[in-house]
Amino acid sequence: MRKRHAYRVNWLKTLAAGAIAFGAASALETPVRAQGTASFDKLEFTGTSGELWRSARDAFKGKKIVYVPIVTGYALFDGWTYVIKREAAALGMELTVQDANWSPDVMTQAISAAIANKVDVIIAHNPDVKVLAKLLKQAQDAGIFVVQINMVSNQKTDAFVGGDWLTLGAIAAQDLVKECSPSKGKSGKIAIIQGATTAAATYDQYNGVKEVLKAHPEIKIVSDQSTGPLWSSDNAKANISAVLQQHPDLCATFGFWDYMDLGTVAAVKEAGKQGQVLVYSSGGGSQQMCDLVKDGGFTKYWMYNSVRQGQDIMAAVRMLLMSGQKPGAMKLALFSPNELVTKETLRPNTCFPEAMVAQK
Repeated sequence: MRKRHAYRVNWLKTLAAGAIAFGAASALETPVRAQGTASFDKLEFTGTSGELWRSARDAFKGKKIVYVPIVTGYALFDGWTYVIKREAAALGMELTVQDANWSPDVMTQAISAAIANKVDVIIAHNPDVKVLAKLLKQAQDAGIFVVQINMVSNQKTDAFVGGDWLTLGAIAAQDLVKECSPSKGKSGKIAIIQGATTAAATYDQYNGVKEVLKAHPEIKIVSDQSTGPLWSSDNAKANISAVLQQHPDLCATFGFWDYMDLGTVAAVKEAGKQGQVLVYSSGGGSQQMCDLVKDGGFTKYWMYNSVRQGQDIMAAVRMLLMSGQKPGAMKLALFSPNELVTKETLRPNTCFPEAMVAQK
């Protein structure tokens, strides 16, 4: 499974190329109907810029996109949906959104239908590394571009946009070594809260942790339980409550998704150990999570900003449609930067309000 990282490209270089070729991502505050090529398709602008503008218009207008998120109703996923809808409308694309509501069966049906309907682009959010792999290959073989978001499958497709999970796991582990070392009077005990064990975000973050801890036997993982395929916050709470009873000297927890870790925060608080047990997490950067940092629920929070990821998703779609390449010829990877948020680094605009991206 480590082979999936072979197609990593320089994130900043890729985005810069995308911005030069296709124009910067749409400003989020501007109404869709006031921007984009779709509103002015009857105009014929002249000169070199006009030629480039027309080539972009023709590459995007009328293209059919199917977007299949695992679920909506969470700020992480709604951040992507918010931007994808706005930019697709601005570019004159025909967008279909299929909320799978945590069901792999719904996802497979939606993607099978997209292949049958010969759409131009599929944007897929993989629940695990296997379930969609064959279908995504079928889509590319049928001439459809495939963009995977935040969690890859075993099938490498035209583009991946999402978290740099290996690096995130390694960064968090390095910090855990520093903060929980027995040389500093700490127990060296940490608990890992995994999500779905077959999901790439879980697998890769855990690999990043384990890689760092190979050189630090003084740090002991006393629990590494999964919260199940739904990344359940209730399960996270139950797991950590049990761990704190068994290991009252626990130094820290590290969970792999912020909404799941709401249960971790609750368990630590109910045990009367907020401020004593460090709570590490990561996520899309909604205001609720910044509030938890401010209030001491999260000790350290790594944000990958789902609104910015939405812009990257659509940048990848633009690049593929204008590339002149056939599906399967390119393998782009746009890994999102991990921004550390603590009480010291927190600013009023660090996170985005959930109301901005809520699907109405």
